[in-house]
Amino acid sequence: MDTHGFTVPEMLVVVLVVAVLAAIAIPAFLGQRERAFEATVVSDLRNAGAAQAYRVMGGDEPADWVAQLEDVGFLVSDRVAFTNDGSFTAHASGLCIEATHEALAPRTWRFAADGDANPTEGGC
Repeated sequence: MDTHGFTVPEMLVVVLVVAVLAAIAIPAFLGQRERAFEATVVSDLRNAGAAQAYRVMGGDEPADWVAQLEDVGFLVSDRVAFTNDGSFTAHASGLCIEATHEALAPRTWRFAADGDANPTEGGC
């Protein structure tokens, strides 16, 4: 008797192997997505800080920068929002901007103009 195909135990082994691989791959993929969202927020904060520094050096008041950031070529990435409406709040020896990504809310990151050019997680 010549049969073709797979037996039930063989199919169960294949399904088990695929399930184990998926269990490993899916969390790793989700972690990569989260790190990409974080990098987007951090990048936007750095760019907003640089745009604000450019505007202040030009003599503009810090309070009016949100509506005019596009004038210096700054565009906020999709799904990123400045949580304090882009306004600056006092922070140590400088000013602070907060932002978040909608996929990571309620987590926020801050960029403080106090000598540290690296945005960090947490509010102002």
